[in-house]
Amino acid sequence: MATTNGATRKVSSGQSTGTGEVLIDTGFDVADGEDGIFHTHVKAVASGGYAYYIVSGRITGSTAGGTVDGQTTTVIHESSTGMDASLDVNSGQVDIAVTGVAATTIDWYVWCDGMIK
Repeated sequence: MATTNGATRKVSSGQSTGTGEVLIDTGFDVADGEDGIFHTHVKAVASGGYAYYIVSGRITGSTAGGTVDGQTTTVIHESSTGMDASLDVNSGQVDIAVTGVAATTIDWYVWCDGMIK
């Protein structure tokens, strides 16, 4: 983990099998009243293909768990349609929600830059 002027980079990974959504913990938590900006690179690797996304957005912490604002997802490459990546917040934990494709095991790699104030 590297920290520069309040910004931190964290790396995590996860796996999906099939079309269901999987949450990958970015390692960041946003507490009630905190505000965070996140810029995330997401790479999906599967047999015969890969996908690469850049996901950015703002997350505001609250006692209800938090909200995501101003989110953008840029698809750099997708060898299979149907995959997706987005920011998510659950009980203050900042996650990347990923969706795979039917009958395929996908390894997901997440590099997340975040700044929480």
